[in-house]
Amino acid sequence: MTAGAFPRRASRRYLDGVRIAVGLEYDGTLYAGWQTQPSLRTVQEVVEAALGRVAAQPVSLIC
Repeated sequence: MTAGAFPRRASRRYLDGVRIAVGLEYDGTLYAGWQTQPSLRTVQEVVEAALGRVAAQPVSLIC
């Protein structure tokens, strides 16, 4: 893939209201469960942070 093949940021108008279904498997050994919890590293917060970097905006997961 060449640099610049995808826009750095998608337009906000395009992303408003977008919902995507994802199947995810993980080894939760190093995490304190799925759901976000204060002061603990969880799978949900790590996945939200990673997807937020890709989308260039905050992402919330609903299970």
